[in-house]
Amino acid sequence: MKWLSCIVFLITVFLSFGCSFTASITALSDSLSTISDSLLAPNDNASTLIGDFEIQGVSGQLDIQIDDQLIWSTNPKVNWTTPTNASSFEVNIWDDSVQNILCTRQISQQVTELEFMSSECNLAVNSWYKIQMEAKNASTFKAPTNNFLRFFVKPNPLLLNFEIANINGSNGASMLTSVTSHSIAGGTGIYSGWTTGIGDFNGDGFDDIASGKRHDDLYVVYGSPSGIPNNLDLSTMSASQGFYHTEIGREYWGSVVSKAGDLDKDGYDDFLVAATDDLNGSGAYKGSVQIIYGTSDHTLGLSTATIRTTWAENHLGGSLYPFGDFNGDGWIDLLLGAGELAWSDPNGSHAYLYYGKSSRFTGNYYTNTLSAADGFTINDSTAPSWRCTVAGTDLNGDGKHDLIFGNSNNTERVYVYFGTNSLPSNIDLTSVDGTNGFFITNGQANSEFGYDAADAKDVNGDGYPDIIISASGFDYGGLNDRGVVYVLFGGPNALWNTDTDGEISTSQINGTNGVIILGESANDNLGDSIDGLGDFNGDGFSDLLITAPNADEVSGMGVDVGRAYIIFGGPKGIRLPLTSGVADLSQLTSDSGIRIVGNTTYDIEFSSPAGDVNGDGKADVIVGTGSTPEADGQIYIIYGY
Repeated sequence: MKWLSCIVFLITVFLSFGCSFTASITALSDSLSTISDSLLAPNDNASTLIGDFEIQGVSGQLDIQIDDQLIWSTNPKVNWTTPTNASSFEVNIWDDSVQNILCTRQISQQVTELEFMSSECNLAVNSWYKIQMEAKNASTFKAPTNNFLRFFVKPNPLLLNFEIANINGSNGASMLTSVTSHSIAGGTGIYSGWTTGIGDFNGDGFDDIASGKRHDDLYVVYGSPSGIPNNLDLSTMSASQGFYHTEIGREYWGSVVSKAGDLDKDGYDDFLVAATDDLNGSGAYKGSVQIIYGTSDHTLGLSTATIRTTWAENHLGGSLYPFGDFNGDGWIDLLLGAGELAWSDPNGSHAYLYYGKSSRFTGNYYTNTLSAADGFTINDSTAPSWRCTVAGTDLNGDGKHDLIFGNSNNTERVYVYFGTNSLPSNIDLTSVDGTNGFFITNGQANSEFGYDAADAKDVNGDGYPDIIISASGFDYGGLNDRGVVYVLFGGPNALWNTDTDGEISTSQINGTNGVIILGESANDNLGDSIDGLGDFNGDGFSDLLITAPNADEVSGMGVDVGRAYIIFGGPKGIRLPLTSGVADLSQLTSDSGIRIVGNTTYDIEFSSPAGDVNGDGKADVIVGTGSTPEADGQIYIIYGY
């Protein structure tokens, strides 16, 4: 007989005869629980309960997810025979002494979820409890009477409001510099660029980060077993901590940086850096993107490859993304988006995909001469865009990454084009028809829908990738520019599975196929930057990272301080309370996420995934100032819990 595993939070265990348990579960609002006792099996040949289920705590309730049918097997001591199914089950929560049932539920084999409210069961922190699951109406055998799972409830160490002023070296690190001539910080008017995780650039087993300044400078900071030194002065860091490089003559070099993955499969992760206003000889704001190959020798190797364009006002590299493999040839491809304007390209080209290859990219590449053998252009012929966003993931599970393209001008659409072996010479996104892809709308003009879009990873733990899209200018409930973020689930319930004409509306999101997250207040502009973070809190679900750069004070901290939110994933996608699939961040608790808050104006203008810089297996977070001239450019790292 096939054993069914019981996934309980961090570790896979078996609910079967004679097994013991050491794992963590979340069992109550603001609590973290631990299973530390054995399943008490009977001494005779009575039946033993096996099956998949998961215990989670969601805002004051004990949430039990049943992933498979619960099955009782006869005579487990002798051999595994064909199981006899019970017609129903009873789930009881007992006190630790098994004197009193605190609450109970009757369930059938078709039920996949049941909830016990904490007030109903009277569960308390620092106390032991037991769960019993008992078969009913099973005529061929008797159910054991002592089949219990024991767990302990203790307080949750997570904070709801995490103030960057409280970063102390153990929970994170800050980075600054004492030299303003080559700094990402150092005072008013520094104009920081983007800071993000770039994977393991130097091959030491720890993820690294890259931080750019919009005028010529880039820093690479190495991860380590202790993470990143707190209050690291980037202008004086040692070679073992990282290095910086100044690139003269490329306007806004370092304004956008992106992880690329290991393009040449040499064991070192590579990354991309854009100079979005690079003149490329003549003409205004054409832009260029350089491919930086990983190495252990503390250099960037900038002469290796540069992708350029001849179109003025293209701002090439305004959007970059660690894309994946579009054509299924086993090599990572490059996806480059144009920036704030793309008026001069007569084809309306906004993005370009270059196929990965076994040899390194070298020399100069021009988008206007991109051949079908080397890649293709991606156009939106409806209108030029003032901002384009590119991303990708394998939404339909065919092993090839799909293109995600956000156009937040007056069309306000997000397009998905499925990866394929039938390689196009170019793609007009208006041609998606439901078979080759689809597009998404949100029904509100001027909401900046598609301002950002990203791979959300797997927030609901169903094994399928999800996507996240923002509309940072969205108005709701009488609050202008509140901002909204949409999460669309992959898998059997995905909206695109039932699409027949290539068009999907966010109004179809209902909680089973996705969720909607609303900003807290007017003018927050929630969703200015968004991303799938990975598992920050170690519960086995991917989490979300969302920025509201114009959010005002929390506890008197000032105007436009900015906030970043870590939204915990869970069986329902997120752990915030949902009403018809809609969540409000004003209802955030430490059970459902973390609100990262600044101390002064412009403290938090962006957030991005850092990877795992200290190697503890949890995703880390970067927050900091961006392009606002009044900001000081300081960058903060927050370690996963």
